[in-house]
Amino acid sequence: MSFSSNYNLMNNRSLSLLNFVLIFSATCCYETHAIAASKGTNSESSFRWSSVSTPAQKVTYIDQKIKSYQKGGQISDKTVRVVYFYTKDRGPCKNYQERWNRILSVVEDYFNSEFKRYQLEGISLAMEKEGSNYKLHLVESKQPFEHYLTETPRRIRKEVDSAMLARGIDPDQECFLIVNTLSNVEGNKIDAGGKAVGIGPSQLFGGCHVTDSELLDVKFKSLEPIQFRNISKMQEGYKQETLERYHRRAVGCVIHELSHALGIRHNTQNREETSFGKSIMGGGGMYSFKGYLLKPDTPRAIFVCGDIVRLMTHPICSGSIKQREDFPITEFFNLDCDYRSNRIYVTGHVRADIEPIAVIAYNDYSGIEDNYDATSFLSVVNDNHEFRFEIDDIRNGDFELRLFAIHANGARSELRPLHYRTNDNEPDLRVARVYFELSPFLDALKNKDLKSARKIQDMLVQEPSKRIARQLLDRELPLLEPSQFSGRSDEIALTDFKPKIAEVGFGNPVYDRRPGDNPLLESGGNLYETGIYAHSPSRYVFRLNGKWKKFKGYIGLASGKSGSVEFEIKTDGKSVARSPVIKQNVVMPYDVDVEGIRELELITYPTDDGGSSDHGFWLEPKLCK
Repeated sequence: MSFSSNYNLMNNRSLSLLNFVLIFSATCCYETHAIAASKGTNSESSFRWSSVSTPAQKVTYIDQKIKSYQKGGQISDKTVRVVYFYTKDRGPCKNYQERWNRILSVVEDYFNSEFKRYQLEGISLAMEKEGSNYKLHLVESKQPFEHYLTETPRRIRKEVDSAMLARGIDPDQECFLIVNTLSNVEGNKIDAGGKAVGIGPSQLFGGCHVTDSELLDVKFKSLEPIQFRNISKMQEGYKQETLERYHRRAVGCVIHELSHALGIRHNTQNREETSFGKSIMGGGGMYSFKGYLLKPDTPRAIFVCGDIVRLMTHPICSGSIKQREDFPITEFFNLDCDYRSNRIYVTGHVRADIEPIAVIAYNDYSGIEDNYDATSFLSVVNDNHEFRFEIDDIRNGDFELRLFAIHANGARSELRPLHYRTNDNEPDLRVARVYFELSPFLDALKNKDLKSARKIQDMLVQEPSKRIARQLLDRELPLLEPSQFSGRSDEIALTDFKPKIAEVGFGNPVYDRRPGDNPLLESGGNLYETGIYAHSPSRYVFRLNGKWKKFKGYIGLASGKSGSVEFEIKTDGKSVARSPVIKQNVVMPYDVDVEGIRELELITYPTDDGGSSDHGFWLEPKLCK
């Protein structure tokens, strides 16, 4: 017997889901998270959503909310600090201060011109200066040049943090733009080392890394040909380009990575924003910067309106540090989604003890973290705590919708990803609806608030949601092995029995849930009620003692995981089924004859890409008489 490659997406044991509208009481939501926030009483909104239908209208509405929140708050003195990291055996690149004065001027002008495009007053990128120059904090490396070419930026960041702490600057309270000198220039050839990367975990701190070279200078708009090679990416051979294109790409990289340091994710423009240009956080890093490009007809690089809102609330741009060090307790509730007129409509409420002023939705292929093609959508949060989206980016495949509440102090809160599958340009939202209904319940479990979880469980509407909640709350450890079963059932879940041996490659063996904050068993666009966690390499052994005739179910990877796994079934030590490599969004059934078999062995193996994210599952595993 072999694993079959044919499977029914919504098979008989997958969940049959129903449409629903969720109404959770304010009392329940408050008990779950003890949120100190005003209660909204209107279930039917009188808010005119047509008044905030365009990007400009949304940003203007949110700007008014932010300004109202900031009244009386302390003025921020936070700036982007630029660190110039050079190796001790080579020193800084030639003319670094003059060149980076010009580069940083272009960067600052780009941010501020985008704020002006949205007619925002009092919002600007604050960069540290010393007199008429941008201040560059010089940090000399501890090791020679060659040591850093293949190192991750973490090593450089560790040395930078140590040096800045010695100068009385706390890295956990700062945003650093780190410029390294890991490049070789010979004639018209540039070898660039060092990885360009940026991360902004919160409104408190962030950082990014970019690479300098003595040829990088925005003063020169030359079409002179050069040859470029990225050593850090093990690029073979040189890429031909002009000096002007190299400058444009390098400056675009600085803006892109600094935006990450300020908390912005990869995303691209939606259809409504396409007429304005291309997202700097998607494919726009190669596009135009004001007053810089030789080609005036090149599409403008833009911040989409969701990016602008993230920046508006960041203390480095907002000019306010009100509640800067606070992190909100947030509740999403009354969530619903629907598909009509070629759009996905998402509605809901969000409440927190620090005012949420917007919600951003990223629509992205499932299992691809921070994809450049993730389309972003922005909704305001009105006085009734409501938000809503119309998502017109309908593509075939497996998708996840990631929702982030943006708070007035610059913090953000994330709702767990919601998954759906689109075939023939029609999305199936049944799994997403179960996620929506279970979201408050899962939050209560995450916070170990079992009292509230049981109250929410009693209010669940959909049968799949009820069954999943019951499994998560009332799951008892199995006491019997399959060989000890004496009941009359002809078919029973393997997870009702304890194994003889249970070993997994990461974490602990677990039944009927995923480890971590999101316990739902989701794979290939479906939710499953029962399953065995089998992160590779894993091995489960069950004693059957000849009592069973069939073993059947499905195999797959947990949604959102990018690993790959091979599955194998052995009976009495003999391999009877081995799968091909199983990757994201693939689910395959199995059906094995176990008549007369004494031991059943379930194994997963890592593949050539290693064991990272190999969250395999034996889904709906059943023994039959």
